[in-house]
Amino acid sequence: MRTAEVTIETEENIVVRTAGRRTSMWCSCCRRKVEMVTPEQAAAIANVSPRTIYRWVEGERVHLNEVSIGSIFICLGSLRGAIAAAAKTPDTQTVKGVSHD
Repeated sequence: MRTAEVTIETEENIVVRTAGRRTSMWCSCCRRKVEMVTPEQAAAIANVSPRTIYRWVEGERVHLNEVSIGSIFICLGSLRGAIAAAAKTPDTQTVKGVSHD
């Protein structure tokens, strides 16, 4: 009996352009006025779930601005950095199979 291991690497680039007004706010982490997006917009831009965006906030990978209860915005500059960091480590799936000779 022989065992074979196959590794498949995938990488995907997605560009999302949104219409409408951009929101500029002060980012206390960047210490300047930056463009901000909602967590849902950030998720669409990064092609991840909103929950992933909140994990990135908790892990300090992206900057959060909470202007009032329920009004949360993500710093677009930090989001771009998090996307770039995620792109450097593409998803890798390992499939193991057994062949019989």
